[in-house]
Amino acid sequence: MPLIGRQTRTPLYGLAPQGQGLWIAREDIIGVRARRTATGNVLAPLDEGAIAEVRRQAAGYEAAAISLLFSFAAPDDERRLKEALGDVLWVSCSHEVAPIAGEYERLCTTFLNAFTGPLAGRYLAALKTRVPAARIEIMHSAGGVIGTDEAARLPVALALSGPAGGVAAAHWLGNALGEARLLTFDMGGTSTDVAAIHEALPLAPMGEIAGVPIALPMLAIHTIGAGGGSIAWLDEAGLLRVGPQSAGADPGPVCYRRGGAQPTVTDANLVLGRMPEAVRLGGRMRLDAAAATQALARLGARKGLSPIAAAEAVVEIAEEAMAGALRVVSIERGLDPRTHTLVCFGGAGGLHALALAERLGIRRVVLPVAAGAFSALGMLAAERRHAFAQTIRVPLDAPDADQRLRAAMEALGQRAQAAFPDGEDARWALEVRYLGQGEGLPVPWRGSAASAAEDFAAAHRDLFGHTLARPVEAVRLELQLATPTPPFALPEL
Repeated sequence: MPLIGRQTRTPLYGLAPQGQGLWIAREDIIGVRARRTATGNVLAPLDEGAIAEVRRQAAGYEAAAISLLFSFAAPDDERRLKEALGDVLWVSCSHEVAPIAGEYERLCTTFLNAFTGPLAGRYLAALKTRVPAARIEIMHSAGGVIGTDEAARLPVALALSGPAGGVAAAHWLGNALGEARLLTFDMGGTSTDVAAIHEALPLAPMGEIAGVPIALPMLAIHTIGAGGGSIAWLDEAGLLRVGPQSAGADPGPVCYRRGGAQPTVTDANLVLGRMPEAVRLGGRMRLDAAAATQALARLGARKGLSPIAAAEAVVEIAEEAMAGALRVVSIERGLDPRTHTLVCFGGAGGLHALALAERLGIRRVVLPVAAGAFSALGMLAAERRHAFAQTIRVPLDAPDADQRLRAAMEALGQRAQAAFPDGEDARWALEVRYLGQGEGLPVPWRGSAASAAEDFAAAHRDLFGHTLARPVEAVRLELQLATPTPPFALPEL
């Protein structure tokens, strides 16, 4: 299963699709002689001989990810394996990381947690040693912060913490300005991240990184490979492309004079005069407009374009890709971008914000001071927040649906309070689907199964344009506990 994945074909009509499994060798996967049913009943018991065999095969590794079928319903076997391995390995168990249905997604999340766990643990331990008197909090991918102990236990939750900081900052700024509908545009050196905010932070039940699913709540951020360092190139058909290859920070764009040879979006902006040649990056680095012009002249000569025309084409293609990303989080989700304010940040965002606003009909653009460090503001403004989830199976039209949902909420609430006793603000949600569907839609909990069914029908209609005359069931219960951040204000300019 780790190597096969879900067998999805990202290029639907590709003749040679690439595998979607984990980057792990078959010999690094250890099978366990034990089996449970979907309800947690024992089919084949985990005996001491099987545990000893796993311990023998795991010798020499640094970390282990333990993920057994239906562990979310019966975690005892995983606990026994962790007890046997925990004295010699850094161990991550799926029932602790992501206690939900979906064996592949749960396995991937647990694997990524174990893959990053030792390194993250060493880094955080060193950080605490260097600043022993400080209270350190770490941004996570759902737009909140957690303590170092929790971050060391669950480093997979930090996977997209940088982009999440920018969205959290935009949410804080929107509240300060009285703007509830925002589109965020975060353009850095290698990529552009966009999101849509409607009063609350845009939370998704899971995300992915490098094509690998992460079954943890994450901010709904859409990323494309178009940044200031994105390289302009010609494909096999002679068409001009921009990204996703990036020159990065080293060697960086040609104008950095660090050995970069291929023209980038930053070079194009410099040639067009959108960046003054006299500017000093970081107050020190001079830009070489002549070198950027030569690089774009070489690219343009292959298409019969002058350096200026080539630079204009590079910017045009990059901006269309960015506008397309903004359409994904707005128009494709039933939102009208014309009713939103565009909040632009990141080191390169200001160069393209107005052009994007014009393309999408957005009438107001907010460009924060020190936009390149805007994500850091989000880390200061973010709540201390933990997310918890549990797989359930409750038909919403059942006579005892409310009773079953409240019983599940009580059990999950007790687990959450034990893990995060300081949590004050409890936010409940359900994942709901039509019976037989593979995936559901998130809806807020408003106190009854009937209201959840109504909210699901409305969400399904908004997203797909129709509803179905089929039974509806809740398949996942989610709880977020938060401790609000003390209010603070920025100094007047």
